[in-house]
Amino acid sequence: MDYALGQFKIPNDQQVAILTTSGNSYISSCVTQSIEKFGTWTMNSVQNAALLFVNHEFGYVYPKMAELKKLALPIIEDCCTTFFSQDDEQKVGKEGAYSIYSFPKFFNIQIGGLIVSQQEFEGNEQFLWEGMNKNIASYILRVLGFELNNERELLLKRKENFNYAVQCFGTLGFNPQFKTTQNEVPSVLMLKNNGIVKDLSLHKEWLNKHGIQNSVFYGEDAFFIPCHQNLNFSDIDYFVHVLKSL
Repeated sequence: MDYALGQFKIPNDQQVAILTTSGNSYISSCVTQSIEKFGTWTMNSVQNAALLFVNHEFGYVYPKMAELKKLALPIIEDCCTTFFSQDDEQKVGKEGAYSIYSFPKFFNIQIGGLIVSQQEFEGNEQFLWEGMNKNIASYILRVLGFELNNERELLLKRKENFNYAVQCFGTLGFNPQFKTTQNEVPSVLMLKNNGIVKDLSLHKEWLNKHGIQNSVFYGEDAFFIPCHQNLNFSDIDYFVHVLKSL
């Protein structure tokens, strides 16, 4: 991310506009901290913007890319949670000057990411590998090769887990926060709370205490839990059981 941000000079009197799929102000601090190395930022407003940072949230595509393109401002697409998702035109990750991806969000790997440029790297094609241990680089390539060779099975299992979890949590009164299109692959199961859980912070701590990675969708009455391909239905049943025991 720092490399992409560093390619643009942000004037002191202008900002980086962070735009999210939901229009919510929820954004990871790792994003804002990176931007602050180069300038200031604002959320979901393009006024006084020198650069647009589009966050395709949780696997869901930012819906107004065509409008942003009309502004003729440089764009960085954050596709870290949107590795497999696309819009109808298959343009996700191709609209910005740079697009950023995270491997651990989807694959059985603890490190690694990808930056894609829609322009020439001007002789810096090896930038991503500079300073990287050769064994680590080899590990990343081998794991990704294996995972991508099994892409069909990976996506099918993610979809099965997502649909099963929606069904299970639906019996408790929760329903998906986002509508999922055919071309979108959610990175998490984002659920509308509908006022059921009275203290979402306590709920977050309770699930974490029982080994369930989760968080609150701050600014919304919603929370999210895993739905990745390494789960099975009994894991999801366990999620439901833990939540019911709160």
